[in-house]
Amino acid sequence: FYAKMDLIMKKYIKIADAIAMRIKDGLYTPQTGLPTHRELCSEFMTSRSNLHKVMNLLEERRLIERCRGQRTKIKAREKRTLLFLFFSSIKGHLIDRSGISARLYHGIHRFAEEYNLTLLVQSGENFIRSGCSFGVRIDGIIAGGVNVDKYLPLLQETGAQIVALGSYHQLDLDVFCADYDEAGYHAADSILRRNLKRPLFLMLQFEDEDFLMTSFAKSRNAFQEKLLLHRKITVFHHTVHYKDLAAPGKTVLELFRKIRENNVDSIVYCVNIPYQPLRRFTTVRTLPSVVIDRQMEMDDSDPSMELIDFASERIGYLAARRLYKRMQNPALEPLRILIPCSRTPEQEPQYSNDGDIEQ
Repeated sequence: FYAKMDLIMKKYIKIADAIAMRIKDGLYTPQTGLPTHRELCSEFMTSRSNLHKVMNLLEERRLIERCRGQRTKIKAREKRTLLFLFFSSIKGHLIDRSGISARLYHGIHRFAEEYNLTLLVQSGENFIRSGCSFGVRIDGIIAGGVNVDKYLPLLQETGAQIVALGSYHQLDLDVFCADYDEAGYHAADSILRRNLKRPLFLMLQFEDEDFLMTSFAKSRNAFQEKLLLHRKITVFHHTVHYKDLAAPGKTVLELFRKIRENNVDSIVYCVNIPYQPLRRFTTVRTLPSVVIDRQMEMDDSDPSMELIDFASERIGYLAARRLYKRMQNPALEPLRILIPCSRTPEQEPQYSNDGDIEQ
């Protein structure tokens, strides 16, 4: 008896889910309405009493509205608003055309366009200074950048659903992060495959002296860990300051000296290094290189350069889609998704048919 009741219950939920999907996909609209109850009972091979439970469930989900004596109506979808916040250590920086933030934004924007959502963008610091207010209702927030975990308690006070990007901290919410460990291992593989013996791992320091992203360190440590197994390989490290790139400044000149004095034979540019200004100089340009994370304006024509790409636009798209699902169902269990990287360009991350990363 109980097994039979459980089967009946599951059936009406499945029917409700199927009709809800058709409404969301635009097959049933406020203009066309739903098929008649007789047609729905016939299609789904169910009873009128079971269909009544289906309609109750759809009404609870705010997809339909019913008035006695009138045909069931499909509710017009409210246009919801997403906010993309990016916290940066560079003062005044929001979306750099060649940076991670821009590529994340493009993915989020593409999803918002497909699902008719309003997308707002602001620097995280400005949003916090404004008292976490935007003057309009915010239904969901995608927050990425520096020290996101530090600001989450304030963001949660807005009452909006939240998805975090790029955080390795244990957070009780959905987190989407590139797999920086994997990127470090792939960079080490590139060095080994090309029989290079004295690579230098290059990192970037921004204006905030406390800012060295966890992601930088994770890729560096994974890179070094794999190469330490090979005694004939010596790994060097160096950090350049953002403000020194154009001049070149002190830390860039120190890089040139370190390359000469240690007979460095290759460079790994780590996560979001704007390396093009450095490549103007022969000392750097002539060395085989590995670039972790694509720059939008990079030159792919150099045969000595290998690329490890995080597909940041894809990360933004998947995060926006997850946020949309959470806005519809806040009770979803939090997910922690590591997005795999790809190596130039033939090895792309594998996705399932509905776009989720294959686990």
